Amino acid sequence: MRRTSGYSFRLMLLLMLQPLVNASAQDTVNFPLRLGAGAALFSPVSALAGRYPGGFEASGFYDMSERITLVADGGFSSFVQENHNYGYENNGIYFRAGADYNLLNPVQAAGRYYAGISLKYGLSLFSHSNQFIEYDSFWGTYTTSKQSSFHGAHFLEVSPGVRAELFRNFFIGWGVNIRFLVYGGTGEDMRAIDIPGFGNGSKPLSSGINYFISYRIPYRHKRVIYIKPVRETEEGDSGTTRPPGTTGTIR
Repeated sequence: MRRTSGYSFRLMLLLMLQPLVNASAQDTVNFPLRLGAGAALFSPVSALAGRYPGGFEASGFYDMSERITLVADGGFSSFVQENHNYGYENNGIYFRAGADYNLLNPVQAAGRYYAGISLKYGLSLFSHSNQFIEYDSFWGTYTTSKQSSFHGAHFLEVSPGVRAELFRNFFIGWGVNIRFLVYGGTGEDMRAIDIPGFGNGSKPLSSGINYFISYRIPYRHKRVIYIKPVRETEEGDSGTTRPPGTTGTIR
């Protein structure tokens, strides 16, 4: 009888402590969902090469969840290139829209850090012209020009990157931009040397590095439960591991 009472007490104690054991395998985060705006900084590499077009780019951000952020970019660009036998000018505006996906779990990110990938669709509206084109022939040197014409281009962008909160609500980061030209908008006779928001219009692939700053304020907080991976060891087995941590949310 005494032995049975001892087993019953141990079972009750185990059942009472079980929630605490489970709680140790998860974290609850009061995650700040943010909205804000930012601006892109010029690429030092392109600037040193003397080929970076002038212009400005601004972005808007809206956190849908602890991992997904909606992003919209807009900007304008002005590009001029002159050589001994031609002069080229390009001006236009562009828009990009898509989403960022944070690969960090909510505990690591805490609403302050991001390491992930961005997917966007881009539209560029621009005009370009050749002020002069000189060429030699058997009859001598001739000069011609091509008047300004208006075009539209479409492209896709994949951008892995990182960012961090430097000061309260103030973020800084950088990313690698890889863009795929879907439609260049011009004919074969005069491809755009630079497509605003994309890059070199004579190639189907464009890449670069972008630095940016942003100001993001929390518009509400979301309670997120992050379940950590737990290693389980059984008798006669070296041990098995549960799937990577998952999240559950309490709104």
